[in-house]
Amino acid sequence: MIRKSVTGLVVFAVPVVILTSLLASDIVYVLSGPGYEGAYLPAKIIMPLIFIIGYEQILVIQILMPSKQDKSILLNSIIGAIVGISLNLILVHRFGATGSAIVWVMSEITVLCAAQYAVSKTLSINFPIKELVKHIILYIPSILLILLISSSNNNHLYKLLLGGIVVLINTVIVIKH
Repeated sequence: MIRKSVTGLVVFAVPVVILTSLLASDIVYVLSGPGYEGAYLPAKIIMPLIFIIGYEQILVIQILMPSKQDKSILLNSIIGAIVGISLNLILVHRFGATGSAIVWVMSEITVLCAAQYAVSKTLSINFPIKELVKHIILYIPSILLILLISSSNNNHLYKLLLGGIVVLINTVIVIKH
């Protein structure tokens, strides 16, 4: 069941992260309008959290909690909090919203690594790097097409719709193989 959860996450998260990362500025513009250009980079930075938090939750909720590894869960949270507070003190003052986005991603990566370590100590479940890289490679056509679409058109809604269609078609092809 864990492997099915991880596969489902990868199949869902990779195309969503690719689409939202490449078109983050268009998403922010469509949702907020002009004047929010400062949110473009932070939005791009946080998009991988779709996968990171999803995988982290599989480790914590489906493995550590049923295994009664409450101490590991608490330790993960403490480590994440320490990293978050420390990086906040260093980055947010200097980089503002971008620094805050970096802090959030780094804190979640730290919690994910701590949870993966705790799980790997007792079970033979490792980070799905091969599956993740495979799926990213399978989406190179989508990445290239979205970059082409983005460079050739300034209509934000058009780019989102066309990018969504490209990723959807690529996803159907990936799932069928």
